[in-house]
Amino acid sequence: MAPVSPVAWLPVAIFLFGIGNGPAIFMVFVALFFHMILATITQIDGVNRNYINVARTMGASKWQIYRRVILPAILPGLLVVLRFNLFGAWMVVLIAEATGVGFGLGQVIMMARNTFNPSLVFFTIVIIGLLGFGCDFLLRQIQRRILYWLPNRTAGLADV
Repeated sequence: MAPVSPVAWLPVAIFLFGIGNGPAIFMVFVALFFHMILATITQIDGVNRNYINVARTMGASKWQIYRRVILPAILPGLLVVLRFNLFGAWMVVLIAEATGVGFGLGQVIMMARNTFNPSLVFFTIVIIGLLGFGCDFLLRQIQRRILYWLPNRTAGLADV
């Protein structure tokens, strides 16, 4: 299911969930789930095996290895992937709204387009951009708090 565009799932989502927020939520899930799973697996595979071996030598259980070694090692990369996926989710929701699945800014843009109101289109685009920037800013602040052990210059590299 990962290679199939989330937009292609729109008719299925409408059939399964009807009109409303359900199809948009389903499309966001389909858009992000597989990417997050693949990114997580890739991050786990990239953990230095020496760290895991040292933890085993010191008597750590599997749960402790995951919690104290693997999770801190993969967290910086996963938070960056989460920030990228935020933009993907934002686009999928706007497309779902624009096609009439739900109500929101995508619906406003389509209404403005249909009524030939370019000022409303541009205003809505600015609102969408500001909301996206605000959400990314909040995620960066959360990322800095969660990754407290990283120096600011290293955490700043993830600020794409």
